[in-house]
Amino acid sequence: MDALGRSAGKPPARPAYRLLGPAPGAILGPMTQSPAAVYFRDCDYASPLRRWLAALADFLLLALVLSVTWTALSFRYVPAEVRALPPSRQKQQRVNEHMQPVARPLFLSWMAGCFLYHVGVRRLGGRTVGHLLTGTRVVDAAGAAPSWQALARRFFIALPTVVFLGLPYLACARDPRRRAPHDVWSGTWVVRARAVPAGPARVAWRTRLLGAWPLSYADVEPAEAPIPEPLSTAAPA
Repeated sequence: MDALGRSAGKPPARPAYRLLGPAPGAILGPMTQSPAAVYFRDCDYASPLRRWLAALADFLLLALVLSVTWTALSFRYVPAEVRALPPSRQKQQRVNEHMQPVARPLFLSWMAGCFLYHVGVRRLGGRTVGHLLTGTRVVDAAGAAPSWQALARRFFIALPTVVFLGLPYLACARDPRRRAPHDVWSGTWVVRARAVPAGPARVAWRTRLLGAWPLSYADVEPAEAPIPEPLSTAAPA
């Protein structure tokens, strides 16, 4: 070992990049007491099925808005003789040709609406339709509405969830607090609407590997839980 405690022939460990978000893993440092942090009972964290149903309800609602808007615009841009044709591939091609000038602006506007719906509604203390139907809400470490930054990060990380038909929600079953990846990396939890904090908590920084890169994130533990010793990254002498 050299004067800095590094083993000969071994490259120095990569620093962990700090992100917001809780998840189980190795603890990088000691827990720190935070008067704002709280934890909930295990039964108060939303189940994977409840979360999937909430996401499905929100997706169907937004898809319906897009479909209705597309249909309404088709009366403006698609000639009546084209709309009167029987359903066929040729008709759809002609409809798409007439709708091409507004297709991209419509999609971008719809995506902006999705962002405002998922981020704005939750930030202003409300709940989306999916959360209302399933009796759930999104909270931060303090048990309150997450920040704009956290919700925006959560939205963009969750986009692949739609592509993979909600499969990332399967990860909730392996997480003690039933968090999906977009919760882990944005510092949010999903709890029952009427859930109340079980007590104060302390914040722990943990780490996971993304390929070869360590990423750290915050987790909460009951304040009365014993504080584990930080893991040392130095090689043994």
